[in-house]
Amino acid sequence: MILALYVDDVILISNDVDGLLKQFKSKLEKKFAMTDLGHIQYCLGIQIKRDRLNYTIYMHHAKYIETKLQMFKLEMGKVVATPLEVGLKLTKAMSPQIESKREHMKKVPYQSAVGSLMYCMICIKLDIAYSMGVVSQFLTDPREIHWKAVKRIF
Repeated sequence: MILALYVDDVILISNDVDGLLKQFKSKLEKKFAMTDLGHIQYCLGIQIKRDRLNYTIYMHHAKYIETKLQMFKLEMGKVVATPLEVGLKLTKAMSPQIESKREHMKKVPYQSAVGSLMYCMICIKLDIAYSMGVVSQFLTDPREIHWKAVKRIF
């Protein structure tokens, strides 16, 4: 049996559902106020779908990403094949140092967007790791081109 615990969420996994798992849940329910939500479907922003016939488990962040796209007003973005433009080299000097543009970028939720993508990368989306490493270098003073790169990753 496996018990995964995060704050007040518990995931129990066992190959002995009718024996060991039921006994363990019964003991937990005697000590703690618990609600059994049934088979896992969603945990920490990750949707989990089981295909019992094929013995597979699918995990994805579709709902989380949709929420973040709406939050950052990026839901009308287009699909691209790669998270970063091929051959693109991002530097701090890519955009003019005009004060009005710097003020505009202070209103852009760059750090929050990068953090949201970082969570996806750590949990499931390892394919964006390189891109995240690149855009993370500009958290303190991003330019418009860096923001475009983050939007492309989304």
